[in-house]
Amino acid sequence: MVVRFADERAQEMSVVYVTQNDFNIQRYMDFPVEECLADVAADNVAIFPDLGNTSCTRCVHKRKEFAAMIAAPICVSGKPAGALCFASRQPRRSFEAGAEELIGLMARILSLRIELRQAGKAVSETSQSLTRTLDYMDFPAVMIGLDYRIRSANAAFTQATGCRVPVRMEFFERFIRNASAARAAFKEASQNGSAKAFRLRMDLQTEDESYVSTDWDAFAVKDADGNCEGYALIGVKK
Repeated sequence: MVVRFADERAQEMSVVYVTQNDFNIQRYMDFPVEECLADVAADNVAIFPDLGNTSCTRCVHKRKEFAAMIAAPICVSGKPAGALCFASRQPRRSFEAGAEELIGLMARILSLRIELRQAGKAVSETSQSLTRTLDYMDFPAVMIGLDYRIRSANAAFTQATGCRVPVRMEFFERFIRNASAARAAFKEASQNGSAKAFRLRMDLQTEDESYVSTDWDAFAVKDADGNCEGYALIGVKK
């Protein structure tokens, strides 16, 4: 479930996306923000293996009978604007090791997608901010120009590929298997409709010259006039 806080005070929230569920939760439902999501509104991951001991009275978990929940902040312009939540009807002793890190990463990726779609314009200051955001990603990420040459790459990308200074290298030719076919598929996807964001599977060459099947989320990066100047790519290994 993805929720949006009503304002910076984060006292109310609305459901903006929810998977099929047996809680009878639907989009556009409104709930007060109480103890179970207070930490998320303060920009922290909230973990409740057993919600039975909270002080909540009217929040989503009380009204929809959640027994366990984990949630992470979705940030826009550096501030919590909502939350990514997973819930179950059964309490737990604890969540699995790494669950906090995983949902935090998922929320950061979602935050990045929202910022990119809202921005519409991105080189100069915005692209510098985007580059800094990509630096925090645990997945390989690059920014490429329309010539497909790399403008910036994060530490996860350089570590995965073993290439310490990939800037100005042609992304497909240097790092992707079957470069010509991958480049053609990327170009076709980027020209499909508005194509502000799309996903492709491409094999990334690693430091030992083997290849790893990788899903790439691509986002158009635009200049001050709204014209596409390149793409941000985030790779999630399969």
